[in-house]
Amino acid sequence: MADLVNLGLSLNPRVHAAVAELNSAKVNIEVEEGGYWPSLSISAGPENGLSELGYDLALTQMLYDWGETDSKVDVATAQMKQKIYSLLMVRSDVSLEVIEASLDIALANKQLTLVGDYTERLKKILSLAEKRMRGNFSDRAELSRVRQAISYAGQQQAFLTGELKDAEWRYMNLLHRQPTDLPLLTEMNDRLIDKLPNEESIKKLIDASPKYMEAREDLYIAVANVQTAQAAERPNLVLQAQAQRREIDGELTDDSSVAVRFQMELGQGLSNFKRTDMQRIQVEAAQWNLDSVALEMERDIYSNKESVTALYHQQNAIKEQLQQTKILIHTYQAQFNAGLRTIEELLSVERENYELISQLVNNIIESYRLPYRSASALGILPELLIEQKNTALN
Repeated sequence: MADLVNLGLSLNPRVHAAVAELNSAKVNIEVEEGGYWPSLSISAGPENGLSELGYDLALTQMLYDWGETDSKVDVATAQMKQKIYSLLMVRSDVSLEVIEASLDIALANKQLTLVGDYTERLKKILSLAEKRMRGNFSDRAELSRVRQAISYAGQQQAFLTGELKDAEWRYMNLLHRQPTDLPLLTEMNDRLIDKLPNEESIKKLIDASPKYMEAREDLYIAVANVQTAQAAERPNLVLQAQAQRREIDGELTDDSSVAVRFQMELGQGLSNFKRTDMQRIQVEAAQWNLDSVALEMERDIYSNKESVTALYHQQNAIKEQLQQTKILIHTYQAQFNAGLRTIEELLSVERENYELISQLVNNIIESYRLPYRSASALGILPELLIEQKNTALN
């Protein structure tokens, strides 16, 4: 499975887009770090009746800006980290998509085999019903009842065929190949639930998960934006060197100066001060969102873990029911031959047996699926897949 997932990751455009966004965020840090360096502005144009050229050249070096440049770099750095965590989440999502498509194909194939076996058993009952009608032991109603059961099986087969085609299309869309080399279900499971963390370590893994870390960077960005807004409320100290050639009293005059100045953009009204209040509210919102992400992840992971445990108990109960149902089928067949049971009762017990087996298969696949979802949410799915592969090789 690890090899299939790696292939899917190498082909998926979402992964490549996330990588490109990460590279762009890295460049943005260098852009914001440009605030530490001098800035140069130049303007030039004709002066004195378009006969001569004038110019204005200014070189400005920020000496102290109350941490505004630092906070902008902090924001860019946090955004870059967010892109890293976003890439990890995308990789995790795509890995899970490959696994779930493989599980869905396995489930649909298994269910199609079951409904095929069920149909063959119904056809044997149909043959009995036809013989009984020819011998005047029953009427056409009994025959119609069997054919109705066969039609139900055909409906199930058509539905499952559609499910299989959909799963195969998703698989081919992800991997660009036919699903001819799927791993065995036992290889995909390998008691993955036992490899998931215990209750003591789940909270630590949540705190280190890409989804949680991305939300935490939102909080850091909000805090840095507050610092940026506060810096904008104060004048900056700059060193400015300026050279000009401009028209004064009809003559072009050269002028130059070097000075330390205070510089501030006042904005419109009290907008600078309101911007600080707005950013403080954003910090509060980011903190609540961070807590919400942790709570949601903890709830989903514990729910999956408890669901898998319940599914294992259900499987044992279904297997016990199947043992009794198989005994009941043989008993009903013997009693039918002795004239003590009807076709309706044979159909009833056969359908009960089919639905129990179908339920067991669904249950088993779901117990495989949920641990993968939990591992994907925690961001540890790649490590577990590698561990599975190494265990298989050994």
